[in-house]
Amino acid sequence: MRKRSETTTLPALESSRRLIYAKGKIVGATIDTYLLEKSRLLFQARGERNYHIFYQMLRGLPLSDKTAMKIGSPEDFHYLNQGKASVISGVDDASNFDRVVSAMELIGLDAAQRMSIWRLLAGLLHLGNVTFEEANDDDEAAQIGDIDTLEKAAELLQVDIIRLRTSLL
Repeated sequence: MRKRSETTTLPALESSRRLIYAKGKIVGATIDTYLLEKSRLLFQARGERNYHIFYQMLRGLPLSDKTAMKIGSPEDFHYLNQGKASVISGVDDASNFDRVVSAMELIGLDAAQRMSIWRLLAGLLHLGNVTFEEANDDDEAAQIGDIDTLEKAAELLQVDIIRLRTSLL
């Protein structure tokens, strides 16, 4: 028996990912077409969502973890609110998050490894909220608008803030 994972984008409502189950356990997976568009992370047209895992994480992660990573709802993040489609009728992101965590446990990811993934995803969301403004001096064309947002991203991504700032400017 095969189950399909679906994603919501305007051109195609179904993704090409499939999990293969036997006797109630995942025994394999196939990917017919691999579509990991970096442009989808950065921008969504009206009616589109970003990658589902972001919404699932924000709706399913325990409050203590969300507080530690300074994350809240999808509406707090530029990368998630452009398409104005953070909710899909009939889709329970929190329940789907629990299924993702169960699948991660099934393949052997421990709590620390899963937290590293959540930190990476939260860091990307914070990075998407970094703003730029015109620099006050002639040496640089731009400067970071809100250093606190950059600090959150750097901390979660576990990178040096000065190097991150330099790479963005």
